[in-house]
Amino acid sequence: MEIKSWYQEYRENMEPGEELEQQREEARQAEEAWVIDGRPWQSEEGLMHEYANLLMEKELRTLGSYLLEKYAKEEDQWYVGDVVFWQYGRFCMFANRPEEAAKWFKKALKHKGAWPYLFWKDLVAAYIESGEYAKADYWIRRYVNSQRKENILSRFDLEEFADFYIKIGKFERALAYLEEGDPKGERHLMYKLPLAKAYIGVGRVDEGLKIYEEFVEKYPKEGVPLSELALYYYNEKNDIERAEAAYLKCLTIYAGTKWEREWNRDIHNCLSIIYVNEGLWDKCFEQLKLYYLNKYEGEAAEILCGLIDSRPRIDDDGICAGVYQAILAFEESPVLPINRKEQPEGSLPENPAKEVDFAKSQEFDLKGSFGLDEASLN
Repeated sequence: MEIKSWYQEYRENMEPGEELEQQREEARQAEEAWVIDGRPWQSEEGLMHEYANLLMEKELRTLGSYLLEKYAKEEDQWYVGDVVFWQYGRFCMFANRPEEAAKWFKKALKHKGAWPYLFWKDLVAAYIESGEYAKADYWIRRYVNSQRKENILSRFDLEEFADFYIKIGKFERALAYLEEGDPKGERHLMYKLPLAKAYIGVGRVDEGLKIYEEFVEKYPKEGVPLSELALYYYNEKNDIERAEAAYLKCLTIYAGTKWEREWNRDIHNCLSIIYVNEGLWDKCFEQLKLYYLNKYEGEAAEILCGLIDSRPRIDDDGICAGVYQAILAFEESPVLPINRKEQPEGSLPENPAKEVDFAKSQEFDLKGSFGLDEASLN
């Protein structure tokens, strides 16, 4: 079967462009790495990224049609199932089209080629990316059961799937997978946080918090676990003092770095919401002001901070909550001249503690009193 230069042939048939010669050279080099003994094999992940970066949306669809037209009628069904369908599915994933990718991965699976477990995992990834969690759950269980029967189930696969189940709140299954992958409890502390989350999710809160506390003591420069611990103190233990102390410590984690403003913005927001729940209005408005100073610059920051500074100093929950609601509403108003502060290039690990649970509030229910939802308070 002639497959030596399918990608170059495709590129040569395209209309000339400004970067065509460079792209042809990159394609030639990639093809040399891709074709082994006359057959294309899975190469490094970066190679697929390189292909995807060379193709625009229209070109991607054209390439898929080209591959299928060229090879779909070949007698070698192994090649069709294991490479063409699977490869096009991966192109779709890199192009951020997981729904379409899932269809091609399922086509690849139907051919029962040499790498069915690889296709299964890619199909799971596509369903997770597209938010079709029920389908992801179905294929995960099929994958795990098949691997388990053949006694080749990987601990790393179990941990990967456990992270997914934690994300969607199926903590019992996450815990079962984590314990199956590490039956003797020998997992290093650095990799125990998913286990802590699973413990807390199934109600074994003290065991989960113990892991978190050991972690933040050993790795004091890790901000995300500390912010998660603060949130657990508040939501699971209703321990305001320890939650507050942990959040305040979070403010020191990225001091003096390019991430300081972005990180502290979210921490100040968390603290302001906790103080709302507890009716600690002076502290709430102080943190809200710091939140705005880190979120905006120029006139927008001046206006919002001015509203906070000019609020009536009356110790009344109803009045203070009304002021708080009015400031949040004004922030969403089109009359506010928004000029958000630019963030540094790259990405800071997402601060999961920015979503603070209001359900634990016992003294004052801001949502119930004023019809606010959590989205409007973040």
